[in-house]
Amino acid sequence: GEIVFVAIPAFKIADLPKDLFDEVDADVAVVETGNYYPQERDGRIDPIEQGVAESRWVANELGRPVLKAINNLHWRSLLDGGKPAGTPGRIALPVSGDNEAHKARVIRLFDELGYDGVDAGPLDESWRQQPGTPVYAANLDTDGVRKALAEASPERKPEFRAALNSSIGKP
Repeated sequence: GEIVFVAIPAFKIADLPKDLFDEVDADVAVVETGNYYPQERDGRIDPIEQGVAESRWVANELGRPVLKAINNLHWRSLLDGGKPAGTPGRIALPVSGDNEAHKARVIRLFDELGYDGVDAGPLDESWRQQPGTPVYAANLDTDGVRKALAEASPERKPEFRAALNSSIGKP
């Protein structure tokens, strides 16, 4: 394959085998689609709470570069929100990552699926598309996504921060 999607809860990432991608060619794009929900599901993940972008943490855990995408889209919109290219109001999806070729490949896939892709910058900027940001679950078009990404704040909203005494997998 050309693209692998990792779509599991954040607290389960650390449980994946450390050699999971050892036999996967470096040309294969790995897309991380999850979100960190410390109060609802994931408990406290200290590096994220200390400011590491969620997807950077995932890349570090996997030992493999990743892209961040599809995490801002409600599953129902993914199921039935695709539209032909050029349709007014076509939903756009941000894609963050450090590998430009991988981003371009994922953006082409989104186009085939009926969504516009927006290059959202490097992986360390992927916080701009996390829960609580203006692009999250907003189903915006390309211009709207770009505007929302620009307006995002790096400060995590209280509802998306872990309690001091929580632990991984235990909100």
